Amino acid sequence: MSESPGVIVLAVHRPEPTLLRRQLESIASQSLEQWICIVGIDGIDHDTASLIHQIIGCDPRFQVVEFADNVGVYKQFERLLGMVNKDSSWIALSDQDDYWHEMKLERLVSALDRFDVTGASCQARVVTAAGVELRRTARRHKPLMSLLIFNEVTGSLSIFKPEVLSLALPFPPQSNAAIHDHWLGVCSTAMKGFYITEDVLQDYVQHSGNVIGEQPPSQAIRAATTDVLFHRATLQKFTTDPWTWRVSMARTLMTRFAPSESAALKVIGQGRLTPTLGRLLLNEAKSQRIPARVAFAMSLGAFRGYRKPRQPTSGSYCGEKVG
Repeated sequence: MSESPGVIVLAVHRPEPTLLRRQLESIASQSLEQWICIVGIDGIDHDTASLIHQIIGCDPRFQVVEFADNVGVYKQFERLLGMVNKDSSWIALSDQDDYWHEMKLERLVSALDRFDVTGASCQARVVTAAGVELRRTARRHKPLMSLLIFNEVTGSLSIFKPEVLSLALPFPPQSNAAIHDHWLGVCSTAMKGFYITEDVLQDYVQHSGNVIGEQPPSQAIRAATTDVLFHRATLQKFTTDPWTWRVSMARTLMTRFAPSESAALKVIGQGRLTPTLGRLLLNEAKSQRIPARVAFAMSLGAFRGYRKPRQPTSGSYCGEKVG
């Protein structure tokens, strides 16, 4: 009996046609050929559906789903992942505007088995829409608590074992700071681990329509510092909202799973600044597992206390910047 194919879930919303064509063609050209790609259009868009069918032609591996409602990137990936057959060999996430190198799937699928983990990811060239390289990512493995506080997982660079969905679905409540790949990375790390290779296997395209961009760390630090110090309205955005998201993840994880770091999860799950939480954040920063700016922002958020998650505008595409 042959092994079940893997599944790629690709979220599409008002794409740039040239970039979408390039991405679909790069998926079709993967050296690993046994997969199904669910292309989910977030909201009725007949022109985009027609374009996708024109690009994929008669390739039976692609399945196009045009959803009636526009729910935004977080809920879109949640419902696409809910369509995945639990017998699938693996699951990959895809954005609509990147470019996969030919060996990407083959190498990441191999890493899942070789390192006996539930998730794996790669590095990427960060490029302009014209393909000019700006820099390269430097993703690093982090233990569960460090990853919960500071995300190193980019969904479009990653693949997962299907058992991750038994823990991840349904997603925690949606909010302004909720990020699907952060949650999936946390779930994978809590189960059997998440492996990050040094191999560059993708082009991560930056353009004006990005949902979550790839900011250089120095730029992210300047933006966060300026906003927090000089714009009161964004104190919520950079401290309270991200803190509330991490509390939500910790609480959801504790209700579904019992990882070895459960004591630390309880500290975050309390949702408020305590001496124990302060020491935890300080130790994470001193050990350089998380940036000091992130420890400071989480401390401010915890000091303000857990707030009911702010719901984004219906169908919006928002999220934290990845520094």
